[in-house]
Amino acid sequence: MSSLGVVRVSAGRRLPRRRPRSVDGLVTLAGAGFGAVVAHWAITMPSLAGGVPNVLLAAAQLAGLVGAYLALVGLFLAARVPVLESTVGLDGLIAVHARLGRWTLLLMVTHGVTVTLAYAALARTGPLAQFWSLITGYGWVLPAAAGLGLMLVAGVGSWWRARRRMRYETWWALHLTMYLGLALAIPHQIVNGAAFVGHPAARALWLALIGLVFGCLLAFRVGQPVIRAFRHRLRVVEVVEETTDVVSVVVAGSRMDRLPIAGGQFAHWRFLTRGLMWPSHPYSISAILPDGRLRITVRTAGDHGRLLRRLRRGTAVVMEGPYGAFTVQARHDGCPVTLVAAGIGITPIRSLLDDLPPESVPTVLHRARGDDDLVLGDEIDALVHARGGVTHRLVGHRDRQPISARRLTELVPGIEGHELYVCGPPGFTAAVLAAARQLGIPRDRVHAESFRLHPADSALPGRRNRFAVRHRS
Repeated sequence: MSSLGVVRVSAGRRLPRRRPRSVDGLVTLAGAGFGAVVAHWAITMPSLAGGVPNVLLAAAQLAGLVGAYLALVGLFLAARVPVLESTVGLDGLIAVHARLGRWTLLLMVTHGVTVTLAYAALARTGPLAQFWSLITGYGWVLPAAAGLGLMLVAGVGSWWRARRRMRYETWWALHLTMYLGLALAIPHQIVNGAAFVGHPAARALWLALIGLVFGCLLAFRVGQPVIRAFRHRLRVVEVVEETTDVVSVVVAGSRMDRLPIAGGQFAHWRFLTRGLMWPSHPYSISAILPDGRLRITVRTAGDHGRLLRRLRRGTAVVMEGPYGAFTVQARHDGCPVTLVAAGIGITPIRSLLDDLPPESVPTVLHRARGDDDLVLGDEIDALVHARGGVTHRLVGHRDRQPISARRLTELVPGIEGHELYVCGPPGFTAAVLAAARQLGIPRDRVHAESFRLHPADSALPGRRNRFAVRHRS
């Protein structure tokens, strides 16, 4: 077990701010932007009286404009802008990003097919001959076709049946091609599109939107992690074997009180040593210590996790984040708290306990396959006991330790009036959320995070169930 002991977090630590009103404002702006795109299309589209070719051109123009707009919105969500991420949570943003990605691909394929058919009808030629004419005779159409091809490859790679057969590193590299594909696909609209040719104001606004989105990506996905790496200079200071397949890594740095970290959050980590430098991997923070140290606790189920055991003291660390809205800031003041976890899902619960006030009287339900899988169990017990709460260790197979509404009320009388935090594998999380619905616990008092075990790597924070959305997993 860890040699760190249980320590109260420094009261001077900065916490990330939740700003739901700002998020509502951004959602309103996004909706207004969508309306403006459709309105501009309605003004600039070709007359439908021109017959089938003009109808196809109008459809192609609408699909291209809306697809490009949704792509930019999706990229903005993937930029992890703090005002959004700290309120919605990264998993919530990525879930919406994934849905928009599917619509973007569909609309862009529709755009390519309909514009080809429209021009083929006008020129009285075949679709293949017309496609060749378009990519060779119009500026930026060839790069756009190549970009769409890259996006389709990345889209297929993101399909869950394909993704589960890939190493995490392979999927991550493949997904990056989506950004390149978009960068190649969008410019042809501005150069050739009827919505922009002869409309300088529309072109200027579109370019400004593109600049804003890619600027946010560079600022928050590249610039912020690099700046924080130089400012805080994180280093590995300790590696602790918790169990035979779980390891904790402790990192320290300078001016750590300036990092806006809350218990329950996770970060993307790069350890600057062979095999662990590229790409980053998401791991939950299992402890935030008052002396400026952070701890992650990882199940070593894959190559990346196994390499963590061999980390040497002094290894440089780059942390991207922290991320997640699975924090006490989502809690309603005065509500009793119940925290439910399975397996390695106990790690964010452990750090979240640090932030609960002394009078919170928490109840923790910790399910595990066996006693050896009760990771951080002694620390959990000590933190809960210090707050006057109780821990229930649910050890054994899921058939012996089912999660149901009846079981929850047996273990936690009056749970209907509690604030509920849930973290674990998708099936476990879904079962607890279903029980919460059955018990009538209000949606805004249920906060959940699901961990997915990637076939080739360790536990990764995944999508939360829709029931767990706070302003929306």
